[in-house]
Amino acid sequence: MKLRDTLLAFALLPALSQAAPPCTPQTAIDVSKIAQQIIVVGEMHGTEQAPRLVSGLVCSLLQSGHGVILALERNGAEQPALVRYIESSGSAADRAALWQQPDWRNATQDGRSSAALMALIDDVRKLRGSGQRIGILAMQQVTTELAPLRVDEKTMLAEREALLYSRINDRSMADNLLAAGVLYGNYKIVALAGGVHTGTKRPDWAEPGYLPMGALVLAERPAYFIGLRSEGGTAWVCGRGGVCGPREVGAGAFVAADTKIDAEASLGPITASPPAAKNP
Repeated sequence: MKLRDTLLAFALLPALSQAAPPCTPQTAIDVSKIAQQIIVVGEMHGTEQAPRLVSGLVCSLLQSGHGVILALERNGAEQPALVRYIESSGSAADRAALWQQPDWRNATQDGRSSAALMALIDDVRKLRGSGQRIGILAMQQVTTELAPLRVDEKTMLAEREALLYSRINDRSMADNLLAAGVLYGNYKIVALAGGVHTGTKRPDWAEPGYLPMGALVLAERPAYFIGLRSEGGTAWVCGRGGVCGPREVGAGAFVAADTKIDAEASLGPITASPPAAKNP
């Protein structure tokens, strides 16, 4: 399903009510000062606190009268399944259907499919069910299995190909955010992604041809960048060999010091959020 077709599907739904959103707003960011349509939040994957803050940010925007599209760092092929879920009753069967998507079941879980992220998606579902003007977007490159692959063919990409795919993926995320902004001019687009992707300049360690999603968005449209920081704690991350689990994290910012930041929010002490699907 093309992004345009997916997003336009929102517009074909019955008119939604304007009842007060049943949610808890955050207090770290004054949304009345955000003039830009696109809001980019840079996180460290795998914490309980970052998705919770974004849920509160979405709530604050809804309470201020804006429609919201929440964009997540997830495979674009998952878009139809995400839409089905936020339009469902959220039953165990509904969750199981969403978790049949490959990225919820991968052996390597780096925090992008955490229980906290699932709770954020569920908050969107509840808000949608209450009549709020809210949608969801899987903003990554669409990745599907186009032909059968052997197990050995599914191994990690060689470095050159991985770098190329990384550039493609950041361009796709930027293009999908910009497209959502064009099609939904009266909505705020809230994008949650890892701090590397939300940067507004090429990191010193990156190859010359790489530009992060944040820089690509900013080249086309004004955007508001929120940087998150913590007092340290644990996060669910992956180490060498693809071994994932709760790891100690020091205090500090989740984004590069020299990237564009319009506002900063502290998460306080952080705690790791394990994978949402119990048997990935």
